[in-house]
Amino acid sequence: MEQTVKQIGYPRWDKMLASKKKDNTKAGRNSSADSTYIYNIPFVRENENYVNASLNLKITGADTTFGYSCDWQYQNKTHGSPNVDSTAERHAVYFMILDHLTLGHTQFTLLDSNLFPAITNVTSANRRIRIEITAGKYVGRSSEMQYFNYCENLYHCGAPTSLDCRNGCDFLHCNAPANSPLYCYGFQVCYDGWYDDGNTGGDGGGYEGEGSGAGGNGGSGSGGGTPPNCTPGHHRSAQYPPCEPGWIPEEDGGGNTPPNTNPCDVAKGTARKMDTLYMKSNADSVVNSIPNLATETKEKGFPIYVKFNINPNNVHDTTFVDSCGTVQTGNDSSIYISFTTSNLRKLAATLHTHPKIGYAAQSANDIYTLIETAATEPAPYFKGNFVAAYNGDKYAITITDPVKAAAFYNTKNQFLNGADWDKNSIIGKAFKKAYDYFENGDSTKRNYAYEMALSAVLKQFDTGVILSKKDAIGNFKPIVVNTIINPRRPRKIIYAQDCL
Repeated sequence: MEQTVKQIGYPRWDKMLASKKKDNTKAGRNSSADSTYIYNIPFVRENENYVNASLNLKITGADTTFGYSCDWQYQNKTHGSPNVDSTAERHAVYFMILDHLTLGHTQFTLLDSNLFPAITNVTSANRRIRIEITAGKYVGRSSEMQYFNYCENLYHCGAPTSLDCRNGCDFLHCNAPANSPLYCYGFQVCYDGWYDDGNTGGDGGGYEGEGSGAGGNGGSGSGGGTPPNCTPGHHRSAQYPPCEPGWIPEEDGGGNTPPNTNPCDVAKGTARKMDTLYMKSNADSVVNSIPNLATETKEKGFPIYVKFNINPNNVHDTTFVDSCGTVQTGNDSSIYISFTTSNLRKLAATLHTHPKIGYAAQSANDIYTLIETAATEPAPYFKGNFVAAYNGDKYAITITDPVKAAAFYNTKNQFLNGADWDKNSIIGKAFKKAYDYFENGDSTKRNYAYEMALSAVLKQFDTGVILSKKDAIGNFKPIVVNTIINPRRPRKIIYAQDCL
């Protein structure tokens, strides 16, 4: 798993594309064993905003096979129609579709001049593809099937310097005569099909992909398949790096897809970044090296750095290494973690422990310290703060909105008393109300009540900060709690957890 994350990032299970194909060669049979189910799970690397790989599961009866597809593999295929599975163009469009479904991208610039050869006599910088998807119910076969229609709008510019095509081939402002070979014009290629929305019935199509993998019986894959390593192919334009896609999504504000601002997606994204940092820095091994953590009465802590290793013979060949600093000791309720940075080493996070005398999750003071540190340490290197509690729980706090966090910091004198919320402040009172709600008279729930109440006030007071917690399988997941007030009964408050 660690090798897979390092190569292609994290899976976006919530964006999985599912499809179903029925074996029409077996007349008179209609059991699920006659069908093939295909699941395509997109993968996105940390700090990247495009899909670079997919895990492709194929289930037929009791047999399961899986493999990985990577965006760079298009270069190992021959060029041709995007309607043909074996072509580089089909492979490219498949990843553009995953980008669209996963991250909302709709428009792409082609970088590789060999892609989509039907668009001739143009420089690759002036070529774009737009993905448009429509969905509807399949009529007459099964109400569970969804219709999809993938279209590419291909724009040709025979004379990039023409005054009729401003800024090169600016197809949005092209005044060329219809069908003129000298100016801009567009044509569209579409293909469609049906996919299963998760229920039964109907026929559909999917992308089975390629790559390393394994198979097994009993409905689950076996083996330790990992994504393939890049093997540069000969069907790629030589002027572009061999292990990168030949296209990029456009996000330049010119009518293209804006960055994802969905609060839950943002919260989950920051949690994944903290997950990656915690794993790559081997923070767990440092925490485990602290003796008697369960009974230690003083807080311990250490900085986490990101270091740049630059190849002196090629400055573009730079690797990033996350590592932990020396463990330091504070008192029973606080710790100041010292750190040293340089041009080649930046602060990525801090981690400190919480002894049993307090609560497991971060304190109110930890929230303000996070905002202070983020204001002085350069982005995007600094990511947040971890807490490893006496009971084994681990938490992370991250900033999801720097503007809101900076504004909230101005409340420090008003809201903070020592390490806790001031009980007489509005946030202190709101925190107490939420804490009592979740504890519900059961003192064994004190840490649960604390983390839920902290998450509630972080959201209610628009702090721009998110609390995450490691789940049972070892992944940080955001804790987002909405405070809902009944307008007719203001004292009646309901708390609802979100982003599950």
